[in-house]
Amino acid sequence: MKIKINDKYEPLWTSDAYIHIVTGGRGSGKSFTVGDHIENLSFEAGHKILFTRFTLDSAGDSIIPEFQEKIGIEGHEANFSITKKDIINTYSGSEILFRGIKTSSGVQTAKLKSIEGLTDWVLDEAEELQDESTFDVIKQSIRKKGIKNKIILLLNPKSKDHWIYKRFFKDAGVEPGFNGQKDNVYYIHTTYLENLDNLSPEFIAEAEKCKKFTPELYAYQYMGDWVLSIEGAIFRIDKLNRYKQLNEEGTNLVYIDTADEGADHFAALFGRLIGNKFYAYDAIFNLHNLNINEPICKERFERHKTDRCYIESNSFGAYFIRNLRTQNEGLPIYGDVAKANKMGRILANSGWILENFYFPENPNEELSRFMNSMCSITTESKNNDDAADDASGLCARIRRDFHV
Repeated sequence: MKIKINDKYEPLWTSDAYIHIVTGGRGSGKSFTVGDHIENLSFEAGHKILFTRFTLDSAGDSIIPEFQEKIGIEGHEANFSITKKDIINTYSGSEILFRGIKTSSGVQTAKLKSIEGLTDWVLDEAEELQDESTFDVIKQSIRKKGIKNKIILLLNPKSKDHWIYKRFFKDAGVEPGFNGQKDNVYYIHTTYLENLDNLSPEFIAEAEKCKKFTPELYAYQYMGDWVLSIEGAIFRIDKLNRYKQLNEEGTNLVYIDTADEGADHFAALFGRLIGNKFYAYDAIFNLHNLNINEPICKERFERHKTDRCYIESNSFGAYFIRNLRTQNEGLPIYGDVAKANKMGRILANSGWILENFYFPENPNEELSRFMNSMCSITTESKNNDDAADDASGLCARIRRDFHV
């Protein structure tokens, strides 16, 4: 059976652009169509296609069955050999490799970039990738000679503070919703309204109900609009207090939430307490191990003339405290035991943070990543809460130690 696709997606097959940005809301058909395109592309000899999601625990239980569906619809079952992690087109010899960028042992950027002979890369759910440098590292691996290389970013648009919006829309002078090519990037945007024949009456009715009663959520979820803040976020990025210039007088503080090459971020928020207002000016926010972050912390302590440091002493924190105290004599370093669960502490301190924390109008790259992560969580979030938890830990210590 031949699959009928929206004409807007035809450039996936015909365009010579290196990067394709495919955006849209729920029910737009973008995921199905990109999957079909990759299945078709594998019939060309010489391709080694990397298909990633930021988190992909088991490809065999999730994404590979979705590809098997497309293979079955087109009657190509005899042309593919399927394992738990890969699909090989036995007709052409081309491969589709399914990998997660973040695994239980940490971000595996180095492992992904070392895969030889990559010709194409699909980043599914690209909005989940907060670190632009990870994109750039893997991007440099898509460079096999003698074949047309292609990168596809497939996403539901999120906050306008996301690096994808800044890089490929704002800085590139491209309006959201644009369909066409700009430089070496092809943009495709669709909505469920262009895919009604493939949607259930229940889905359409739910979308129309959302449009009537919660139009902002409708624009975000169904029309694929970029928004200032994520619906339901505890910290809305457009509601954060901002400052232009920082007063020199005050107490320089930092709160560190440790992590060691796992799925969690090492998070540290630096700022200056002036009266009862905290002015953030820097952050450390990465997935490096503790040995790498020790000298980074020491350099930041010295640069910012830190007066007091707090370190969450759960898990790896106690070991990290001992090392930093040895390396930073004269700096008061306090251990902090978090007794409440993460979400409970975040919610308990969220009001004070929104009222009394200030962030620069033009934060540096690492602080910007920290802020984006902090403003991406909702009460339903199960992970990616490291920045918000770090800020709430600092807030709790300020309120207790400085009686504000």
